[in-house]
Amino acid sequence: MAKILTHQKGKSVSCRLYPEETKLVKAHIFPKWMYEDLKAGSDHLLIVSSVGDRTKKSRIGLYDPNILSDRAEKHLGQYDSYGATFFRQSFISNHADKNLELQVFKNADFDYVKLKTFILSVLWRASISTMKELKAVDLGSHFEEKLRQNLLSPNSDIEPFSIVAFRYKPSREIINKEKIFGTPYSSRNEGQKWYHLRILDWRVSVKVDRKPVHKEADSFVLKPDNDFIVFIDDFDASSENMSISKLTKAFKTRRIRGLAAKS
Repeated sequence: MAKILTHQKGKSVSCRLYPEETKLVKAHIFPKWMYEDLKAGSDHLLIVSSVGDRTKKSRIGLYDPNILSDRAEKHLGQYDSYGATFFRQSFISNHADKNLELQVFKNADFDYVKLKTFILSVLWRASISTMKELKAVDLGSHFEEKLRQNLLSPNSDIEPFSIVAFRYKPSREIINKEKIFGTPYSSRNEGQKWYHLRILDWRVSVKVDRKPVHKEADSFVLKPDNDFIVFIDDFDASSENMSISKLTKAFKTRRIRGLAAKS
């Protein structure tokens, strides 16, 4: 299903969270803290889109002026702030054996509703935006509306959105040596649709499908009243690293060709 264009030049549009409001602001898709942390002193990041090999430099990240009012920005901002608190936590491998390495977050140490709401709010914003860089994220009108209602009044019982997470090693600085900001992408796993978000040195995967999570993965799903068990993965060997390296190389090649054409 193609994304529905909600903005037309010369015509007012309504906020996607609060439809009664028509005065829109330049709304961020991803929280500013996420972008600034990845930038880490650089003047820009290279935004790598999951659609084809679309890349561009950006100093401030992705903002869409056609989706949210100031009231909606502030409402979602409280969950963005909690996302910073959770995802900036130190890397600690606190459950390991020779075959599996994990980081376990005790249920008492995080707010399940705020964490899940933050993750789903990022995915929702990417889906409702018609920016070309986010073309790969399309939840469809049914799931977008289901998320909108939940974002207005977050609760711990929203389905069918299941979340699992992976954390990369080594450090965030090494992982992001190319100063990359990757946009969300989708995949299918045994017939189920999943969207994947990169958040600092994490990959968070969200199932957007009515089919239940397979039994083998169910114990790793973010749930109320449970510990959150996160996989530790080797970034150098990951498919994401290979994709980033390929796209970065393509971007550099095009830039060199562009400079040669101007000379």
